[in-house]
Amino acid sequence: LYERELHRRVALVPSGELWVIEGAGHMVSRTSLNADGVRHSVNDRPAFIKYDQAGRAVFQAWYQNGSLSRDGDKYAQWSLEDGLYRLVYYKNGELSREEGPAVACFYDARLQQKALEEWYDENGMLHRDNAPAVIKYSPHGCIQEETWYQHDVISRTGGPAQIEYSVAGDSPGDSPESSQRAVLKELWAENGARGNR
Repeated sequence: LYERELHRRVALVPSGELWVIEGAGHMVSRTSLNADGVRHSVNDRPAFIKYDQAGRAVFQAWYQNGSLSRDGDKYAQWSLEDGLYRLVYYKNGELSREEGPAVACFYDARLQQKALEEWYDENGMLHRDNAPAVIKYSPHGCIQEETWYQHDVISRTGGPAQIEYSVAGDSPGDSPESSQRAVLKELWAENGARGNR
């Protein structure tokens, strides 16, 4: 089955995959469908893959019967955007991860240089008990910003809910442990009410 649309071909192949191909033969995306016609991963392969002009995968997603989801402690979305590798964990269509951040971004393909961590509760809201729910890192591994959330509301009891740091010694070759952090800015908030200290 082929459908022509703005120099693209859409093909439903016998395996149940839907291929979108550019006029010159460049594959734009590939989707795996189940018998009901919804995205579904088989054998832990992504159900949706998007490619760049060079044919490299830039986005992958795993689905179970139409909902973003993946078994085990594995990400359900992977993307490469603006030089950052982004991993997102879903269970049954909800942002969720039992151990670790539900969203993690990295500066490197080996997923060792953290750029961002976001922690969520079982309802898909930014949340983390007794620790920051959002942590931003410099390209050299130093923490640049920490923000505390309780069920999607910026909040922290007994300390600033958001801290921005200036990091001395944050340059190539320096270890995050050897860098000196100085507080640039603090935001105090409890249950969404913001104040100054």
